[in-house]
Amino acid sequence: MVFIKDFYAGPAAPGFFDWSQGKYSDWKVRVNEKTYHLHRVLLADGPRGCDMLAAAFNAAYESSGTDLTHLLPSACHDAFESALDFIYGRQEVVTEENVCHMLKIGEVLQCGALIRECASVMQRFLSDRHAEEWLREAQALNLKAVVGPCLERMINLKGPSNLKNLEYWTKVDEEICIEILSKDDLQVEEDDVAEFVMQVVQNVQEPAVQQALWSTVRFAGVSDAVLKKVEPSPSNFEAMAKGLRAKCLGEMPHWRGSYWTSVKGRGHVGADGRMVEFQGSGLAQSYRHRCTVQLLKCENGAGSAVGFGAKGEFGEQHIHCSEGGYATRGRGYAISVFSNGLGNVWKNGKRVKALTLPNVREGQSICCTLDAARRLVLFQVEGIEDSVSIQVDEEDLSEDFVFTVSSCTCGARYRLV
Repeated sequence: MVFIKDFYAGPAAPGFFDWSQGKYSDWKVRVNEKTYHLHRVLLADGPRGCDMLAAAFNAAYESSGTDLTHLLPSACHDAFESALDFIYGRQEVVTEENVCHMLKIGEVLQCGALIRECASVMQRFLSDRHAEEWLREAQALNLKAVVGPCLERMINLKGPSNLKNLEYWTKVDEEICIEILSKDDLQVEEDDVAEFVMQVVQNVQEPAVQQALWSTVRFAGVSDAVLKKVEPSPSNFEAMAKGLRAKCLGEMPHWRGSYWTSVKGRGHVGADGRMVEFQGSGLAQSYRHRCTVQLLKCENGAGSAVGFGAKGEFGEQHIHCSEGGYATRGRGYAISVFSNGLGNVWKNGKRVKALTLPNVREGQSICCTLDAARRLVLFQVEGIEDSVSIQVDEEDLSEDFVFTVSSCTCGARYRLV
């Protein structure tokens, strides 16, 4: 049975309300030279309403409009119409390109729905390239909530050289700097953290902030060479005393994410957290996107491999170590290591015959970088100009790849440098 079939029900309702028509508008919003004729009920009480505008509507004085020209940063003016599209119900308005400007508009207008949407987009699309772009925009727009994740991503990709980006934020908001330096999974060495804090603390006047910065240094993991550079002071004596006591007693600190975090097969991690040694076949991973590893043992005919593999992909299964080590299974980008010094390149289980890296032998240090921004994996022997790069497949950009080493039954030994 069909009800009301003879009645005219009108056109289908649109998916969102078009603010640009201005029909039945009862409020004016000005941005620069443009005046928008809008609707208070949607701006204040709609599903994506704005608390700031709701407060303006309830102001004691008589008014019929709001001037946002000076409240919104000038860089956000061009994105204001996109923000109106979102507030009025349009979907998929926030993109990787405009997300920082939209977030700032949401912050100024106190639009919770827009802020949540921006957070969701950033969570989905944060990459090495976006981290650098969003950090620049966040600094210009003073978006502190964006700074931490972007800085952490950049440091984990490029290592301690990116700690210098924290210097600006120690002057603007030291809490951001302290929060990042305190993270367990920050992929830096304790020596790098200690030297960075030594540098920035000189420009900090507040004793409490100085003490908080020094507390991020895990002195039990700082080398003797760097410890000699640290001048004792009231702001660091407590952190140093605890760390040095632990060091004297042989207690190891909670190693950060730059050390070996997962070891499978017949392998174990050395006391300093940097060395991993295999008596037979095995695999170890570290949550790095840029890493230098020294080859301490490479037996003749061993199918050891160094590179990047999918995090946790191999589980407890036997690690197949014909030439290429772990690279012969699953998804990964690696170089097979032989005592003759020739490194063959492997991509997702297949050898790339056109690429080889010479001088890969015991005692050498191999620098490996997963540069998602350029879609490349790069391998280079330290101190030698020779290098090779592998193009990362499009479908692999969404994979969680981490630095990985492997060993066949002959065993192997590696040290993170």
